[in-house]
Amino acid sequence: MPLLEGLDGVQKMSKSLGNYVGINKPAKDIFGKLMSISDELMYKYCELLTDEDVRKIKEDVQGGKLHPKEAKVNLAKIIVRQYHGDKEALHQAKVADINLELAPGKEYRIRVGKKFHPSFIKEEINKENEMRLKNPLRITAVTIIVLTFLLCYFAPHLEAKRWEKASSSPAHFWLMFHNERFDLLKSLGCQGIRRPEFVFARYVSKEGKAKSIISYYDSLEQKGLVAMVTIRTGKSKVATRCRPYQVKTSYGNIFAPPLPNPRADYSCPPKDMKKYHSCVYDLVSGLSGRVNLFIIENEVNSPSFWYGTKEEYVELRRTAYEAAHAANPKVTIIDNGFDGFGWGVVITRDLLEAGREEEAVRFANDYFTRKSDKPINRTELKERMYRPQNCYIYDFIKYSFQHPDFDVTSYHFYAPSKYQKTVIDWIRNEMRKNGYDKPIWASEGGVHDPGNRFTPAEIADEVVKLHVVGFAETKGPWVYLPMIEGESGTLHISFKGLYNSSLNLIAAGKAYKIMTEKIGDFSQVERCSLSGVDAYKFIVGDTAVYVAWSDSPLIADFTAEAAGPLRITTTSGESYNVDSRSLKLTSSPIFIEFFHKGDRN
Repeated sequence: MPLLEGLDGVQKMSKSLGNYVGINKPAKDIFGKLMSISDELMYKYCELLTDEDVRKIKEDVQGGKLHPKEAKVNLAKIIVRQYHGDKEALHQAKVADINLELAPGKEYRIRVGKKFHPSFIKEEINKENEMRLKNPLRITAVTIIVLTFLLCYFAPHLEAKRWEKASSSPAHFWLMFHNERFDLLKSLGCQGIRRPEFVFARYVSKEGKAKSIISYYDSLEQKGLVAMVTIRTGKSKVATRCRPYQVKTSYGNIFAPPLPNPRADYSCPPKDMKKYHSCVYDLVSGLSGRVNLFIIENEVNSPSFWYGTKEEYVELRRTAYEAAHAANPKVTIIDNGFDGFGWGVVITRDLLEAGREEEAVRFANDYFTRKSDKPINRTELKERMYRPQNCYIYDFIKYSFQHPDFDVTSYHFYAPSKYQKTVIDWIRNEMRKNGYDKPIWASEGGVHDPGNRFTPAEIADEVVKLHVVGFAETKGPWVYLPMIEGESGTLHISFKGLYNSSLNLIAAGKAYKIMTEKIGDFSQVERCSLSGVDAYKFIVGDTAVYVAWSDSPLIADFTAEAAGPLRITTTSGESYNVDSRSLKLTSSPIFIEFFHKGDRN
């Protein structure tokens, strides 16, 4: 009897290997897994699992009469029909339908109104399919992943050890990246980048550029970097619907956001959700094996970024989630990342509505205001929190968490570092209120100092605290913005970078580099039980590195945490050894490492 290979096309199908299709699984899972197989494996599955004429299918694919994806859809429909019936099979096929039409010369194009416009992603996929047909023994992406894993296992000192499969164990240190200075990025010890955006409107309209995003990410792999891609709808007369709207908030007032500046780079709901589904499917399948992390939109609680209702956004995110997982079951879909102001609004209002008004006033005065601002009282706070726009923000964030069509939720954070845990705790509690728990990542954040009230040393300390607390509380990555202050005019100079505009490494960058050197490859992190102290233990290889500070100067005893003499490194790079395990801590973090007395250099 012929052997039925698993989804990887290499080894036999086995539950223990994880390369199987479970017949008792939901139809969506069966369909998605069958859509992920290679073209060559598709032919074998058709031969062994169906009564279809495999020779004719091959001839039609090679002759350009049938696209490989259509053949996979037919295969998946047959299998799903056997275990879930006709209705479910047709529904899953409809979800997978990417609305492509065959044009002469085996070129697939996306229909926009009455015209056709090239999809650069489809062109790349067509080339890849042709290569498969010419060389059916070509090494698959799964084979490459297995070989990479073995290489990393037997050569632990190679730099490639850092880059594990992104969807399950992403790199820790990420940067928002707006330029091509990879030399600066790598010198910091950065492991991943969030860039560039894929904008739906640009690639289904005449504004689109036929630039291969796939080639760009191939180059990232060569540089030893992993990536997150933000998928935005953008705006255009052809692809999106940008029209004034108003909403009635749960508080009863009306919010009618004005149209953003036409020059602003914001997103609007798609005119055709099927077309959007098609684009997301193409993008994710085209980048399969290169990129597994996709963020859907950006700070949608602000009309400056998303000019649409909360219902339209949730529908968009659900569509993207379904399309992406149909294209690549291993993909990780990350929610948009509500802005820091939005988190302050929901936390403050929840405190007010819980009757904790004094706590709400203290939090708001510290979270929102600058030192030069006059503190607000209880009456002023309530008036601000129940303004139409803040009610709109509150409703938007709450509604989004009621519809968890994402794999990871994320947050943007530019507030004082001591409130990062408060935001993370609110997110976690809100998910649990709605009956689920999902990973939480910091998909954007940094130090925002519009009043220039912080010294360079204090900014450096904040950079370290933001990352350390984020790692400890979420176990996920942290994406810092910006790398260069004021780079390309994308951000105001008040957002503090790691390099200045002259590309000189500044105090914050030095602290970041020390941090990646000390804990960049950590495998575990936990908070230490030391009273009155912020202390965290990172496991790096087979050793422990501690990061600690205290809001008020005090002596902390590390006897229970470490044995023997200690090496201390400050955020400015000063390093010294101490024999005592009682350390004086200040608000400036220090890195603490145990060492043997014979190794003092």
